[in-house]
Amino acid sequence: HTPGPWEVISISIETGNVSVGSRDLRIVIADVTNAASFGDMLAGAMSRGGGSFDPSDARTQFANARLIAAAPDMRDGLDMTEGDLVMLRRAIEEGDPKAELLLRVDDMLRATRALRAKAEART
Repeated sequence: HTPGPWEVISISIETGNVSVGSRDLRIVIADVTNAASFGDMLAGAMSRGGGSFDPSDARTQFANARLIAAAPDMRDGLDMTEGDLVMLRRAIEEGDPKAELLLRVDDMLRATRALRAKAEART
C-alpha cells in the first residue's frame, strides 16, 4: 500500500468529491463521492425524491474520508498492538512483574485511543 500519512487533500467544487491521499507523494488514494456537488451542499438546494438536501450526507462523506485517511496509521497501530500482545503473553508466561504489564497495557490504550481519535478527526 501507499505509505502514510494519508489525509483529506482536496474537495472538488464541481463534483463534491473529497479526495484522500498523500501530500508528500502527491497521490490520490480514494475519492469519496456524494450525491450532490459541493455547490449543492453549500446551497442546500438538492432535491431528492421530493425531499431537500440532507446535510448529514456531507457529514457522512467527510467521516468516510477521514476513516480512509486513517487507514495507514490504523494498520501500523494494529502491527504495534499485535507485537505488544505477543510481548505481554510472553511476559505473563515468564512471571513478569505486574507493574511492567500495566505499563505495556497503558501504552496500547494510548495508541488505540490516538488511532480512534484520528479516524474520528478528534486530534
